[in-house]
Amino acid sequence: MNHRFPQSTSQRFVIGGIPIHVYGSACNAGAPVVFYTNGRGGHVGHLIEWGNELVQRGFIAIAIDQRNHGERCFDPAAFTQYRDLLLDSLAGLTGLAQDIQLLLDFIPLQLGISCDRTGMIGGSYGGAAVLRTMLADTRIQVGAALITTGDFRSWAELRNAQKEFDDVPFEDFWPAGTDDIVQHYGPLENVDAFVGRPLFMGNGANDPTYPPHALTNTITAMRAAYGDSDMFAHKVYDNIGHECSEQMNNDAFDWLERWLK
Repeated sequence: MNHRFPQSTSQRFVIGGIPIHVYGSACNAGAPVVFYTNGRGGHVGHLIEWGNELVQRGFIAIAIDQRNHGERCFDPAAFTQYRDLLLDSLAGLTGLAQDIQLLLDFIPLQLGISCDRTGMIGGSYGGAAVLRTMLADTRIQVGAALITTGDFRSWAELRNAQKEFDDVPFEDFWPAGTDDIVQHYGPLENVDAFVGRPLFMGNGANDPTYPPHALTNTITAMRAAYGDSDMFAHKVYDNIGHECSEQMNNDAFDWLERWLK
C-alpha cells in the first residue's frame, strides 16, 4: 500500500434515512467516488481497510450497509431462513440499488460531494450488489464484483443440490413467478445493460459457493456482449475459496484506478 495519507477516519452521515460512512472527502476533495458494501451476514465495519485503501488510491469511499445488515438490521433470523433466502436476497439487492440511486441524487446536494465519476466494489453478496446496482443505474460507471455470480438460477440449483436448505423442495425455494422476477432483475438476463461500462469479476478456483462451473453462463454471456472490448475482465484465483484474497482486492482496486481516474 502506498501511504500517501495517514489512515483515514470515516464520517457518518444520514441521507434520507440511510446511514453512510464517508472516507477521504477532505484529503481527496473532488476525487471520484467509490461505493462499497458488505457480504451477507456482515457489515461495512468489517471492511474499514477497503475504505482506507481507496483513500490511499485517491478516491472518496462511501460505505453503506446492505439492507437488513449492520446498523440497518431488523430481522437477524432472515439469515437462517433458507426457504426465503433467494427472494430475500433479490429484494435486498434491489432495495440497496434503490438506496444508492437516492444517494447519487442527494449526496451532491447535502454533502457537496460530486458523484459525476462513480464506481462500486463488493464481495459475495456485496459483489451481487455491484451487479444489481450497475443494472439499475448507469451512473455507476465502473464495477468490481468479487466472488459472486449473476446467474441466480444456477446458484439456486447448486445450493439446493448441496442440501443447504434442509431438503426444501426446489419448487418451494424457487416458487412460481420467480422466473419473471429474475428476468427483470438478473444480471445474466440483462448483460447488454452493462456494455460500455468497465466491469471486473474475480472468483476463487476453490469457492464452494460460486464454483467456476456455476459461473459459466454469466461469464460467457458477458464476454459475448462486450465482444473484443477490454472493458470486461474475469479472473479466477488458484487456491482461493469463498474469500476476497489480497491479490483479488488489489486487482479490483487497480481496475477502479484504471477506468475511473
